Amino acid sequence: MARTRFAYIVFVVLSLPVLMVGTALTLLFLLLIFRPPILGDAAIPMGPEIEIPDSRYDLRLYGGPAPEETYFYILFADAPYQRYQSRTLGPLNIDVETVPSVEKEDEGVYRITWGTGPNAPFTVIDVKHRKYIEDSNPDNARNEPFQLEHQ
Repeated sequence: MARTRFAYIVFVVLSLPVLMVGTALTLLFLLLIFRPPILGDAAIPMGPEIEIPDSRYDLRLYGGPAPEETYFYILFADAPYQRYQSRTLGPLNIDVETVPSVEKEDEGVYRITWGTGPNAPFTVIDVKHRKYIEDSNPDNARNEPFQLEHQ
């Protein structure tokens, strides 16, 4: 009887750490697969999704974490879903509550402007030739083709 009780105690004492380590490794594995974004690194969507007329593209404005408030935009495509590399607009004062304007400049060429006035941030996109014509950030290359984001 004493041997059975001793064996039971040894079994419980040795199996609990093994179960705890197995559970911890399983949770770590799941965390690595479904990693939530770190709040400081997360880009925050700003304003509505901007559908570009007569195309399969839409544009979304994002803002970085607060003190810098650097804004950038990402172009997306449907059928099949594609996400293109982001382009920065830089640290700007954008009223994200204002609906951006989309103006057709030429066949397949659209100007998206956030706000009004001569210094309002903008981008000009050619959906026919799949190029960024220009935007309000002078550091961005002009007439650059859309490039898929590598995930």
